[in-house]
Amino acid sequence: MKSINYQYPLIKEYKIIKKGSDPNRFVVEGLWAYEKLTSSNIKIEYLLVSSDYNQKDKNRIQHLMKISNVVYEISQKNMNRLTSKETPSDVIMICSRKSIPDTFKKILILDGLESPGNIGTIFRSCDGAGFDGIFIVNQKAKINQYKVIKASMGGYFNIPWKAFDTIESCAEYLIENDFEILLANPSDSHEKGNTKKVALVVGNERFGLSKTWFNYQHQTVSIPMKGSCDSLNVGVAASILMYEIIKGVQ
Repeated sequence: MKSINYQYPLIKEYKIIKKGSDPNRFVVEGLWAYEKLTSSNIKIEYLLVSSDYNQKDKNRIQHLMKISNVVYEISQKNMNRLTSKETPSDVIMICSRKSIPDTFKKILILDGLESPGNIGTIFRSCDGAGFDGIFIVNQKAKINQYKVIKASMGGYFNIPWKAFDTIESCAEYLIENDFEILLANPSDSHEKGNTKKVALVVGNERFGLSKTWFNYQHQTVSIPMKGSCDSLNVGVAASILMYEIIKGVQ
């Protein structure tokens, strides 16, 4: 294990990855996701460990050291500067994201979402509902930034994602692979798909779905609103719809 300081080149790289600027890697700070991370097939490329880590976490930290490709030691003072948290972390992990499988049956598509908190919530719900992956079009927020990872509460580790340059290229993939396209649209009546391969599309927090989606054969799904509000937060709505969909898709 090599000791490093705040000026070490890897620290600059870590800051870039934390912001989500590297599409293939992401950052996990602290031991909050230890169980989920170590039970997944996520690869830990680099592990940074505080030189004064809490001894009550010794077993878990030593296990992370064994399964990481490279381990570095850094002072607690510099660790605090890096994590900027009320409760300082003892470990930082730079990880490689999960590979994308060739086949999907249940996909959630994010069209222009902006809030990392909403995106993280959706990753968590995708994992809970048994969806296979997330596709992204009109990308506004960096999907693998730390705020998304944290908000997903470990769901990000199990759900692969893929970004498409255009809605057209994404729709072409869905059509070629016999997916039923379901558009989450609050203004429409409630319907539910019942095919074996389904892609649910949810839209931007402010503007909703891009009009391009309506050019393709689709069904619409919505959640009945009984009060004065006309819609739900997109993370909440996507979660409800996914669990509704899996009742008819096995």
